[in-house]
Amino acid sequence: MVRALIMLILLTGRLTANPLSRAVTRELPNNYPFIVQKEYIGAFVKQWDGPAQTVFTAIVEKVKEATLRVVDVHFGNYAYSRFKQRVS
Repeated sequence: MVRALIMLILLTGRLTANPLSRAVTRELPNNYPFIVQKEYIGAFVKQWDGPAQTVFTAIVEKVKEATLRVVDVHFGNYAYSRFKQRVS
């Protein structure tokens, strides 16, 4: 899993292989030192904030729209008593 994530990061070109060349230890073939894995995963996770905020904002808008539709369906008949305005 970690190896696949590191390969994905390297293939997208967002990070360079510099930590790999600096981390000189006796590792198994195709295995990266823990510090390199930690650095790559940390750099990748730091990029999540913007897309996560965008998705969250879109979901909040969709939930608001759905809630207002439900309120309109259930309380639309109470327009004269202003009950619908108090609920929404």
